[in-house]
Formats: sequence, structure tokens, C-alpha cells
Amino acid sequence: MRIKKGTIIARESIDNEKVAKEDIIHTGVYVGKEGWFGEPKVIHFTDRDGGIVEKITLSEFAAGEDVFVLKSENGELLIPETEEEGEKIVNKAKGILHDPHNKYNGNYNPVFLNCQDFTEECWNAREE
Repeated sequence: MRIKKGTIIARESIDNEKVAKEDIIHTGVYVGKEGWFGEPKVIHFTDRDGGIVEKITLSEFAAGEDVFVLKSENGELLIPETEEEGEKIVNKAKGILHDPHNKYNGNYNPVFLNCQDFTEECWNAREE
């Protein structure tokens, strides 16, 4: 399956050893390849350095775990229906990434402001 730009992807969380791993996932926005030979990229919000939005390779995001497409609460895969929707999601993620004063950097909280909040904000941009 080819992953579309703007798809919300996930893997099991390995970031926090203090929390039981079952049912805890880490999410990101798939932004695609950069250039003809570039490796696929993901923008995500991580708890590293107190919380940072960053762009990394898909293999770095996977961190040795299986990557899958996230499902909504009603079971729908979070894959943009159109290329335009995907671009809106990716542009939102890039906008947050390039904004040094975004609400995420330095404010990671596993309950109140985490990777799922970031990807939800980006996903909702498809409707703007």
C-alpha cells in the first residue's frame, strides 16, 4: 500500500519507559519524499527536550517498530480522500514545524499536549 501525503501514521510508543507500553502509540504526519531519491519524511511532536516538533525520516519514526495508519474513533483510516486534503494536512504540519513560537515546543505533556493532539490539529486542517 502506498501511503498518501497527509496520512496520520502511528507506531507503538517506545519513548516513555515509565509508562506501560500496551495500547500507547506515537503518531505523526506522513509528508512524503523530498526530491527524487529522498527518504520518506514524517513530522511529529516528541517529548524529547521538553517537547519539540521535528521532521525525521520514516525509518527514524518507526524506530524498529511496525508503522500503521491510525484509525479514528469510528474506525475510519486517517488517510486523506483527495490530494488537496493531503496538502492541507502537510502544510499545517509544516507551518507548525517552522513556527518557533508554536504551542507545542517546550510544552509536552503526556495527558494534555502530546503527539496525538498535534496530529489531530493537522488532520482537522483538511476541513479549513
